Amino acid sequence: MDKRRFDNLLVQVAKGSEEAFEKLYYETYKGIYALIYPYFHNSLDTEDALQEVYIRVKDKAHLYKKGTDARAWLFQLAKNTTINLLRDKYKLRDVTSNIGDEEYASKDSSWDNTMFILMQKCLDDDEYQIVIRYILMKYKHKEIASELNMPLGTVLYKYQVALEKIRKELK
Repeated sequence: MDKRRFDNLLVQVAKGSEEAFEKLYYETYKGIYALIYPYFHNSLDTEDALQEVYIRVKDKAHLYKKGTDARAWLFQLAKNTTINLLRDKYKLRDVTSNIGDEEYASKDSSWDNTMFILMQKCLDDDEYQIVIRYILMKYKHKEIASELNMPLGTVLYKYQVALEKIRKELK
């Protein structure tokens, strides 16, 4: 999705458009899932967080400034929401101690996490972020370089290295 279309969708969401919200969700949920999965390392918590992210998108869309980078805004909102959820989760865990949440949280849901797990296993954090942004979020390498504050050549190199690592793991 190009920047202008993404920007327009977010502006329409701020105005209350359910249709724009649905389009935004379907265009971005895989990338946001991939972004927040490493924080939780399980499907159930990641899906709960994903739902919370999109609830906050609806609630906070009016704060988005038209013409700025809508994808970066969404990524930052997702990251902040995830961190807040983790803080709350660990506070609750400290208070309730061992109630058995661990067993429930470790069960896999319908999401196929094989690729995320494989990528986490074989890629460093920069490589993981580059691959997710390029493949799932459809960023251009130049945009990734800008967002991650890296030279374009470094992003291109790390992307190629990451793909090679993934190919080796899949063999």
